[in-house]
Amino acid sequence: MTISNAYPYSLTSRQNTIIKQTYPVSNNQLRATLLVFLILLTLAKPISGYAAPKTVIDSLKKELVKLPENNARVDILLSISYAYDKVNIDSFTHYGRAAQYLAKKLDYRKGINEANFQLGNIHYSSNTHDSAIYYYTLSLNAAKQENNKSLIAQRYSNIANVYLNKIEYQTAVAYYDTAIAYAEEADNLHILAQARNNIGTIYYEKGSYESALQYYLEGLSTHEELGNVKDIETVLVNLANVYFRLGDHDMAKQYAGRAQKLSDSTGNLWNLISVYNNYSMIFNEEANYDSSLHYQYKAMHLAKDMNSPFLINLLDGNIAELYLEKGMLDSAANLYKRTINVSETLNDIEGVAVGHKGYGQALVAKGDYYKGIRHLETALGILQSKQMREEAMEVAEVLAGAYSKTGNYKKAYDYSLINSKLRDTLAKEAALTAARNMEFETELDKKEAHIALLEKDNELKQTRNTNQRIVLIALSSGFILLCIIIYLGYRNLKQTKRKSKLIEEQKKEIELQAEQLERLNSFKDTTFSVLSHDLRSPINALTITMSMLDEDIIKPEEFREYKTELSNKLQSVSLMLDNMLLWARSQMKGEHTLEIEKVSVKQRTLRAFAVLKDVADQKNIKLEDKISENLFVNADKNQAEMVLRNLVSNAIKFTPEGGTISVSATKDGNMVHISVVDTGVGMPQEIADNLFDGNPNSSKAGTKGEKGTGIGLHLSHTFIQNNNGNISVHSKEGEGTTFIVSLPAA
Repeated sequence: MTISNAYPYSLTSRQNTIIKQTYPVSNNQLRATLLVFLILLTLAKPISGYAAPKTVIDSLKKELVKLPENNARVDILLSISYAYDKVNIDSFTHYGRAAQYLAKKLDYRKGINEANFQLGNIHYSSNTHDSAIYYYTLSLNAAKQENNKSLIAQRYSNIANVYLNKIEYQTAVAYYDTAIAYAEEADNLHILAQARNNIGTIYYEKGSYESALQYYLEGLSTHEELGNVKDIETVLVNLANVYFRLGDHDMAKQYAGRAQKLSDSTGNLWNLISVYNNYSMIFNEEANYDSSLHYQYKAMHLAKDMNSPFLINLLDGNIAELYLEKGMLDSAANLYKRTINVSETLNDIEGVAVGHKGYGQALVAKGDYYKGIRHLETALGILQSKQMREEAMEVAEVLAGAYSKTGNYKKAYDYSLINSKLRDTLAKEAALTAARNMEFETELDKKEAHIALLEKDNELKQTRNTNQRIVLIALSSGFILLCIIIYLGYRNLKQTKRKSKLIEEQKKEIELQAEQLERLNSFKDTTFSVLSHDLRSPINALTITMSMLDEDIIKPEEFREYKTELSNKLQSVSLMLDNMLLWARSQMKGEHTLEIEKVSVKQRTLRAFAVLKDVADQKNIKLEDKISENLFVNADKNQAEMVLRNLVSNAIKFTPEGGTISVSATKDGNMVHISVVDTGVGMPQEIADNLFDGNPNSSKAGTKGEKGTGIGLHLSHTFIQNNNGNISVHSKEGEGTTFIVSLPAA
């Protein structure tokens, strides 16, 4: 694996991956994604760029002793916790929890929000994913209440880091894309570069090293421009990992050396472990196992100083790999067994896979084929489910050899085929990436040549224009004099016509305003009737539930039974209010408030998915994105996104548990057609014909009794028309529904 950090800290091998977040992956190479792991967590706000020096921690502790239980004490506790980040996990956790306890006791809202974020960091460091997502989400909601776009972007990125650690790449990319969108709105280059670097790590993990290299180099340039030392360290180690994977050891050593110099000066232990792991991988590749072990031992010494169970376990796996290479089979097997047990305790899925793989190899090498095969097949199942094709290819090859030695040639052939297919897949991906890079470079050359021609053409035009300008000035002077004479002659006539025209225009404007008022009044009546019903239901449910909690009628643990239903109702209310506010703004200010611009269909869809993912998960509904990266429309991005949210939300409502909702898009001439397809219950034609009229009575309950208003689809229809597009629906009872939105192509 590749040591990785919440923003990549690198490491360079589980035999190629140690921590997690800017992982690079492996081939039987030391797990190195370890340290590329928590740099995004340092986005929080550590005292200095990294863990504070001991003198700073001591001074903070002296200050803490002087303070009573007040808000300032909460701030100091948080500062001490940040200072221990990547230095001592126990102290990092202790002071963070103490800050949260005191902030709640004092009802110190800002302190509670900061402590929730720090608890997210703590659980992230401990690899307890669900708890990390829970606390990061609390922090995200607080940032949304403040409407702090930079902070919102950062929190989405934090949540994406957790999914990256869970090796759920598609979900991670969705959250990173949302983070990038908010970072672009806030013009925050720092968060933008970090999110893109982490997407680079996903390419690394999937073996797309050229794409990873492109993302990392772009990020390094931005961080150097901004002077972000901690991020520069991380990206340098990640680049060393990539060049190692590409077989360029000299470049890998150069980047590792630059990272080590920075880490020595900043005292960043995570990055130093990554650097040592990187050196270890290079020596391992060169079959210099003693030197490789030497650097693993140095990394282990630092990991024990940090008291990090995850790092220690990851390095144990790397050392076991080296024992296996040296032929120390018993030592390797024992260490791999321990790695499996600890990885299961830490919920480290990749660590479990690496442990089974190594243990199986050691057993096969010792002649215990059948037991070894069981562990290797377990490893292969995990690796294939997580799409870690390079590692899976290696395990399939070992399994083919093991079955061959037992005389089971059919199984040996089957696994040989799996190995071959994985090898072909990786080769095709590499070829496709190379082709895309060539296309990019060709287009760039064409654009540069075109620009050069335009510049030469402009020079010629400027010369001609200079000569023509003299003649035009003389002609213009005579023409102006003539115009003045004509103007004076007809001025009286024009004034008379203008007054008549103005009266006519005022009359038409009054009639138009009357029509608009009538339409608004009609919609107001419908809206208030819906709001009075649909707001009352979820708010009453929440009020009653909270009262029951306060009066001890129900216990906190029983509250979980009501949580899903309440969450669904509140999600519905939230979407309805977003619809109404956006519609009201367009009605009050007029259509000139539309901001028509080039909008990425994929990005808006992923943002809609990110908002609605929790609701879909409650019904075990799969959200699929089938949209090309290069599809763009001319539209108001807020209205376009709201339409997608309404359509996906409607699909979730009428799709039974275990269903699928997919969004795809195609370009046809000057229009882009976006299809939202569900495997839901469908509808008869008479309902489909009146679906966009906004009549509350036409709305039906969802498959789990979800309430709706019908207004969301009516507003979607209005928004699409505002954006010079159209929307249609195709459905049949029992066979699902397809909404098609057509918008002008950019």
